[in-house]
Amino acid sequence: MNSIQAELLELYGMLGDSVEKYKKCVSDILDKGEIKAVYFVDALIKYSILLDKMRHYQDAIDILNIVIDTENDINSYTLGIALANRSQMYYKIGDYEKGNSDLEKAICLLEREDKSDDAVYQLSLCYVNKSTLECQRTNRLAIAEADINRAIELTENGQNYEIRVNRARALLNYSYILEKKEAPQKDILNNIDAAIGEGLILANRCYLYYELYKAYHLLLKYDKSYINKIMNLLENTDKTDYGNFNWVFSALRDIVINSDEIESAYNMMKEYLEVLQVKKIFLQEDIKYIIPALGSDISIYLKENERYSEACILLLQIVNFMEFNSINIDIWRRYFCFTRRRDMI
Repeated sequence: MNSIQAELLELYGMLGDSVEKYKKCVSDILDKGEIKAVYFVDALIKYSILLDKMRHYQDAIDILNIVIDTENDINSYTLGIALANRSQMYYKIGDYEKGNSDLEKAICLLEREDKSDDAVYQLSLCYVNKSTLECQRTNRLAIAEADINRAIELTENGQNYEIRVNRARALLNYSYILEKKEAPQKDILNNIDAAIGEGLILANRCYLYYELYKAYHLLLKYDKSYINKIMNLLENTDKTDYGNFNWVFSALRDIVINSDEIESAYNMMKEYLEVLQVKKIFLQEDIKYIIPALGSDISIYLKENERYSEACILLLQIVNFMEFNSINIDIWRRYFCFTRRRDMI
């Protein structure tokens, strides 16, 4: 019951309350010694996913350790998923060796499974994630390419929506690899187009705004007209879906740098910053540093148009955001020296 309540609380965005319910569930599991039961293992894995969302990566690892340490009592498929999830936590805390080790173990287990839709989805996702991991390491591009080719092979002719999405992700990853290999521009563009057609847009509707944005962002290097598609994505993005906050600020910076729609970007940024102040949403590390850069760009635009008061308010919002996220604000003090005037005090 605690597990079900925790899922419902998470669904309604009540993450703190959800964590407390999951903690009670875990306590019950350990007290009763029923870790091997499928229901309880499922609850532990879902709890670790919630902790991941909240950036409590070490806590997520600790929960997954409970599952993985019972490897003799759970099936290889579930163990593979737990290892794959833990690998991502290790990756996020910077322990690439442990992350890679877990991912390789997960792949070995899942490769042995019958290729049901669920198994193909999980296995192809592992290969996509491993390719991403290998791309970050020195002299591992060939391994990354082999991993992504396996993901593309696994998802070929997939009819399941989730599998098609993984294929799209794999093709998009392959596009980045082709760029690093300095492949012909035509090959890169064809690959991105294939990613969009395979799963990023289905039945003329987009369900994966973040992945589609990444595709358009990559295409923007070759064709500036894609800025219009990025703007269209932003205009149709649900501001109540907090998952979108991990790409919209990057997209807004694309708008500021590559178009004349700075005023529109400024208005959108104000809306998102207001939500951030109220909800204290957890953001990916790279996005946290894009927000100050975006604020700097827009404040310059405001000052050039003698809108000093608005520039000051925006910069104050940015500094509050940086302090909340423990980002060094010393470099920002010069912006206040430049912006502050007596008529704003």
